Amino acid sequence: MDKANTKQLNNNNFLSHYCSNGSIIWKKLMEYIPPLLLTNLSTLLLVSVDGLIVGNFVSQNALASVNFFFPITLFFSVITVLISSGCATAISNSIGSNDQEQTNRIKNATILLTIFISIFIAIVQIPVVYGIINFGMSGLSVDTLSMMRQYANGIMISMPFGFISTIGVYQLQISGKMRLLVKLAALEGIANLIFDLFFVVVMKMGIAGAGYGTATATILRCIVTVIYISRKTDMYKCGGNKATAKDIQNILYCGMTEATDALMAAFKNYFLLQILFIAFGDAAGIIRGVCTFCFNLVCVLLSGILGGMRPLVGLLSGAKDTAGVDKLLRQCIWICVVLVGAITIIVELFPEFFFHLHGSYNIPEGGILSLRLYSFYFILNGLDGLYQLIFINRKESGFATVLTIVAGVLLLVFAFVFAKFLPAPFVWLAYPLTMIIVLAVDILYYKLSKKNDIEEDAQLLYLCVKPDEASDAAKLLEEYVIDKGYPANMANRLSICLEEMVSYSVNKCKNVEIRKYIHQKVPPERLVELLPDDLLEKLMKALHETKPGEPIPQFPGEVLKILPKDLQELIQENVENYIIIRLEPDEASFIMIDTGRRVALNEDSESKHLVTDNYTLIKKLSKSVEYQYVLDMNYTVITI
Repeated sequence: MDKANTKQLNNNNFLSHYCSNGSIIWKKLMEYIPPLLLTNLSTLLLVSVDGLIVGNFVSQNALASVNFFFPITLFFSVITVLISSGCATAISNSIGSNDQEQTNRIKNATILLTIFISIFIAIVQIPVVYGIINFGMSGLSVDTLSMMRQYANGIMISMPFGFISTIGVYQLQISGKMRLLVKLAALEGIANLIFDLFFVVVMKMGIAGAGYGTATATILRCIVTVIYISRKTDMYKCGGNKATAKDIQNILYCGMTEATDALMAAFKNYFLLQILFIAFGDAAGIIRGVCTFCFNLVCVLLSGILGGMRPLVGLLSGAKDTAGVDKLLRQCIWICVVLVGAITIIVELFPEFFFHLHGSYNIPEGGILSLRLYSFYFILNGLDGLYQLIFINRKESGFATVLTIVAGVLLLVFAFVFAKFLPAPFVWLAYPLTMIIVLAVDILYYKLSKKNDIEEDAQLLYLCVKPDEASDAAKLLEEYVIDKGYPANMANRLSICLEEMVSYSVNKCKNVEIRKYIHQKVPPERLVELLPDDLLEKLMKALHETKPGEPIPQFPGEVLKILPKDLQELIQENVENYIIIRLEPDEASFIMIDTGRRVALNEDSESKHLVTDNYTLIKKLSKSVEYQYVLDMNYTVITI
């Protein structure tokens, strides 16, 4: 074999051996999604408990009233979705592009919008809510309208506080505070259940008690959320950077698609309720309530998947990592099909259970078939949500917005036609039929848009390098870059970046030795010699607190229990490095995301500047070095 063929074989082996397999993306999804699922499960208790309580302790008419009121709350949720999703996407993108100043400005814009919009909602909602009830719902019975007015009083109190809490949820997600989200959602959900039972059952306030119970629980969560964000995160710290009109415009643009979706959902729910009322009469509210409850169960899963996907797609899109986004999408599709498919099967097999859960033992005619037809919509809607999130982060909100509007119109057209020419339950078939068309467009547009990502003057390498492979990978990278015709100087600097960053990011040799000594149960004095200086002091303090005369515990027993959390993570964590290298004729960039926690930061400083000398060498070799620590990941961009 000649030298040329040998070199080509080495290049191919380099790419195949170190090619990224998406393992870091999968690991982070598995880290983010479970706590989000628990959070949303608690949130389900919050949004569904009113119907469950009034259906079982007041009357079926009260259950119908709560569900007829639902589209009204959706109109105000449009504003919440616009700001919250816009802020989350804008902050994730700015972090992904390593623009700290822009990130601080967007944080400031988020604070300003939160204050002004919450005041706006508190004032405007009063005439809007009563106007819709008195004029937009005039076809309902007098008893139902009266119950809706009673319920509205408490819900209107909760709306501005719920807006602030929702913004806080996204801020905590971005800060990586997943476990706290579970606790906050559980707090609000359980509190809502307790207060609902108190006002409805104990105080005998009827449907009005459900509204006041929701308001009390929402206010409680809002207070706790704001206190925690201010004390434990940097979301209220803006580094002195003031928001500009462009930053606010950016937030509104990023949130436009999801807000449009929410607006269309409000209109769809309003007009569909009118169609359902014609088809089913008074039973429309009951059937709609049960179907909505089942869909909320699915939303527990979908919101968890989208919540875990959101920060990752923001980072990968910010780094223009098309292959990474593609892998993320495929993994999320698989999760969505499995989880949502399981819920769909349960609904199909046991539809009566969900009616009984709401106190409806005399199931309305056509109710069972309605629920079964509607459940076919669940998976399709989830897949559409994944594509919509991709489009938003790719700055293609315009297309996503238009598609959302078209989908809403199609749904209403299909529902009207089915209600006119088919038996009443087949109205629900409009949901899956519409989403099949929308999803087909999603897939086609995504495939076409990926072709535009190919740059003729740039080559992208996607690598996943383990710490003990850093030296070998660096040498092969240098050979590969030179063989592709790029300058030797560029190849050499990229090689140094890879070796230095991967080796430093995890300190693997020391980590391996620590594992070996733990396995052999060597006394901690020997372990002290192996630890980084910043953790040595913490361990010494823990050992110093051992009572006089007590033997020093052996590893991995009692000592492990008293070690600081970050030291335990150092011992237990397997670290990988996800690397993107962009090669251009006169410039190259080295982008790395790793699962380690080795790059020390001054967490007390608002600017979070580096307190290590890690980049001293690399800064001399490169045009620029930018660093972020976000979502328990180190994220570095180096321009050569």
